[in-house]
Amino acid sequence: MTRKKFIQKAIKNKGALSRQLGIPIEENIPVEKLDRIIETPIGTYVSVRINDKYPGKVTRLVKRRAVLARNLQRISRSK
Repeated sequence: MTRKKFIQKAIKNKGALSRQLGIPIEENIPVEKLDRIIETPIGTYVSVRINDKYPGKVTRLVKRRAVLARNLQRISRSK
């Protein structure tokens, strides 16, 4: 099994996390908000939307997307 271009295959729905969080796609999602999503248990609510007014439910999919986004940010910074 080859692992070439695994990042391209992991990003199927570009901008999906931004849409779920209510953040414009053009803006970067702050690392603090990604960390808050990752630390929150699945099924609970966390305020990560614009101005932290509307809490959103942390689902498994949101958590996975946040982990991927944080890892991709780290990869782009290290180069």
